Amino acid sequence: MQQEYNQNPKALAQTIKLYEDLLHTQKLKSDFTDFKNEINECPLPDEEKLIVLLSAIYYKIVKSLKGEHALYLEQNLRKDLEKDLPEFIVPEYINQALKSVLE
Repeated sequence: MQQEYNQNPKALAQTIKLYEDLLHTQKLKSDFTDFKNEINECPLPDEEKLIVLLSAIYYKIVKSLKGEHALYLEQNLRKDLEKDLPEFIVPEYINQALKSVLE
């Protein structure tokens, strides 16, 4: 996500705005505003605050759909492995995390 931010920070900000516009109750809007305020008070650089906020939004959206997302990912990874040159690239930080867990 850091690379995405570096390449197009406006797109991430627009994604957050789109999510905010889709909140349909005053309670959801109020909770989201409170959450944004909490993040703004954190001693993080602005770019990291944006990434934290976007990550939280993603989590809220997918937390109830984890099974479906896992199945979709698994199916696409299997299709990708069938290709001569797979397109899916495991990010280096995930490689390192898996290596340290498996050691």
